[in-house]
Amino acid sequence: MLSFRVSVGNAALSSFRLEKLRSALASKVSGISITAARFKYFAAFNGPNPSVNDAVLLDRLLSLDTAPGEPEEAALQQRLLVIPRIGTISPWSSKATDIARCCGLSEIARIERGMVYYLETASGKSLSQSQMQSILPLVHDQMTESVLQDDGDVLQK
Repeated sequence: MLSFRVSVGNAALSSFRLEKLRSALASKVSGISITAARFKYFAAFNGPNPSVNDAVLLDRLLSLDTAPGEPEEAALQQRLLVIPRIGTISPWSSKATDIARCCGLSEIARIERGMVYYLETASGKSLSQSQMQSILPLVHDQMTESVLQDDGDVLQK
């Protein structure tokens, strides 16, 4: 039986890269802004929930002990979650899982990392299909990544 732990991490893009992405988005679609991008970590453990010590160690390994989390306005924004292509294991995951095991997290089955983009529209409404199709090529590589709008989808795949 696997148990899962999902955590939002620190900023995934430097301010320069985020501004470059905002400019590219503005040139393709008007009225939509990317306010932030954060790493999102998915950890699978063999057995029940990890012990407190294992959770603290995992947080330290993933730098989650230094002010991580969603932006304050996240509840009001639409999210796009970009993860490695469903059905694959990324090189980052392989290395991170090995490192975690070497650091004493023997119950870790796998760690994977995605990126969450927080979007808002000028109208306050959800993105339309055409707007979404315009944004997707800017935020992911369709050959190696999948885009989801809900974390629950990750844990089901």
